[in-house]
Amino acid sequence: MATIKLSAAKSAGAAISYAAGKDKLDEETRDWLRAHGVDETVVARLSDRAVAVGGENVDIEHVRGQMRATRELFHKNTGVQAHRVIQSFATTDLNAADPADWERANALGVELGRLIAPGHEVAVYTHIDGEGHKLHNHIIINAPNLETGAKYHQHNDFARVTKLNDQLAQEHGLSVIEEPSQHERRTIAERHIDAGYVWKDDLRSRIDAAMSDPRTSNFEALTAVLSEKGVDIRVRGQNVSYAFLGPNKARHVSRGTKLGASYEKGAIQDELARRTKQLEQAIDRDGKVKRGAEQLQQSATRGIEATQGRIDGEQANRGGLERVQADAASTIRQSIKRFTDRVRGTFERTERALGSITNRVRQVGRTISGVLAKHEAEKLSQDVFRNHALGQVKETKKSLAFWTGYADRERALIAGRDKYDTIQHNRKGWFRTKPVPAEHVTFVKRYEQLATLQAQALASTGLEELDLRYVDERIKDLTQRIAYEERSVPKPRSLDDVITEAKREADQRNVQRDSERSFNRPKRSRNRDQGLSR
Repeated sequence: MATIKLSAAKSAGAAISYAAGKDKLDEETRDWLRAHGVDETVVARLSDRAVAVGGENVDIEHVRGQMRATRELFHKNTGVQAHRVIQSFATTDLNAADPADWERANALGVELGRLIAPGHEVAVYTHIDGEGHKLHNHIIINAPNLETGAKYHQHNDFARVTKLNDQLAQEHGLSVIEEPSQHERRTIAERHIDAGYVWKDDLRSRIDAAMSDPRTSNFEALTAVLSEKGVDIRVRGQNVSYAFLGPNKARHVSRGTKLGASYEKGAIQDELARRTKQLEQAIDRDGKVKRGAEQLQQSATRGIEATQGRIDGEQANRGGLERVQADAASTIRQSIKRFTDRVRGTFERTERALGSITNRVRQVGRTISGVLAKHEAEKLSQDVFRNHALGQVKETKKSLAFWTGYADRERALIAGRDKYDTIQHNRKGWFRTKPVPAEHVTFVKRYEQLATLQAQALASTGLEELDLRYVDERIKDLTQRIAYEERSVPKPRSLDDVITEAKREADQRNVQRDSERSFNRPKRSRNRDQGLSR
């Protein structure tokens, strides 16, 4: 598997010097190569940290001066001058003791640099030193683009670079790192353990058991249950931390973010809030049933007390005992019948209400299905129009990039023309007897490359010459056209917008239906009412 690290360099020269490592190969690496069977003649030839070098759009022997000349040409020599990419390979993929794999790793680095920043100057230095003696590349990317002068920015580009690296690894038969689960985060140390005790797995299992405990209904209860299981939980700002003693009495501490999304403060609070809501709903239902039973018991008590009072009154008159007993039994039977009728009526009303709710749910389901179908149809039509509009914007931006690059090159040629003519003049005179400085050679080479690119660009327009003022006007017009076309691109409609529009249409239909019903309702005539009143 090949892993990636990104960083920016404010000094491209220092980054290149470190990557090249001139005469800095240590003796420990030489001994390691000999111990792993590398031929002594190969080891004797090594003196630099970089055992293999390569590049894209550069002369690797003069890479520092060439990159500096490009930055000066486009006035991009301040701020970040270059970008570093460290590409490491697993020992199972490439062998650091095999010189053939050195070249293979370097070629993979050159290809990755080309994919990351097309049109930029790229230098690749392959190392075998360091911990574990793993093959790794130091890829140096010059910031400005050779054609447009625009700087490459690696900010928020890690995901794209990683994807390019994985695709490159798959194409060349190398292994690829699997993506970790978002709910359970495992560190590199955990992934390196093939078997045995892993304290973070132990901590996760204790937390899972505490969350599954029926007593865990709020954060205080969770704290108590975790304490029983030997885990101390503490709130730290926007997150929580866990601490416990392992089997070897070693104290282990971890934040929730290190264990996974399910163990973070927000996820735990959401789950406990859901349980609290369910408990409150259950208590509310139990309370209603309890109040109904209490009312029934109070009603029965009042009936019994009234009956008992009547019995006591009749017992005062010893001759009416049988009649009192019969009346009491009749009263009780009537109370039971009224209670039975009340319960039956309640069940019937509940059944009718459930039937109405079921019909309403079906109606809503049909409405939602219609809205979704309409949304899909509109989205398909909208996507076609939007893609067409975006295609126009893309073509206009492509044209703008061409003319902007033409203008930048023309200004660069104008700015460097005097220096170029001076160097060429000195070549014919003073430099005949003295060597030409490397900086002048690089400048002339870059200037002539730029002039060739400008001539090709002019030929592609079909014109013999172009005035810079005409090019600037063209750039201004294209910029205004892009702004207009981007404003004209329709914004995608979300499902919420479609649902809101459907609700508004349904409300309008309901208002119209009520108006038609009130208009068609028969009205009594005044004469008829008078006749009926007579």
